[in-house]
Amino acid sequence: MKNVALFLPESTYHALSALANSTGIEVAHFCSNVLTDYVANNEPPPTLASPLRSERSSEIIKKPEIEISEMELIRDIILILKKNGGSEEKAIVEKLVYEKHVDEFTKPYWQEPVGGSVPRWQKNTQFARNSACKLGLLKRPEDAGRGIWALTDKGWKFE
Repeated sequence: MKNVALFLPESTYHALSALANSTGIEVAHFCSNVLTDYVANNEPPPTLASPLRSERSSEIIKKPEIEISEMELIRDIILILKKNGGSEEKAIVEKLVYEKHVDEFTKPYWQEPVGGSVPRWQKNTQFARNSACKLGLLKRPEDAGRGIWALTDKGWKFE
């Protein structure tokens, strides 16, 4: 048996932990069981290249031709914050990111709920914000305040 170390966003880890706890097993065993079920059913594990099935139906949702990268979302967030004096409420930043990409984000792929009831476009925006924090471009919630996204000095200089 081989061990695999995974680095997951905290929200993903908490979601997996909650599912694992509801079954009474550790998260590592839970993930192993899920993957084993895929193999047992001769189904490949889901990948980004696979078509997605809607959580609500058997409808296949195709990945769009236009890719909006995490770095593009980071740049959007920083530009929005610069235009708003360096800090803004999370909901307002997300709304402005959505409006910038409305032609794409209204497509089914981007509206598909991931991680609960959060649409993919919003979850990707949140991941971009977390990455920007790790890069030192945005302040951590402890420093900016709950629900506030704020630039650091490094973020102000980012182009």
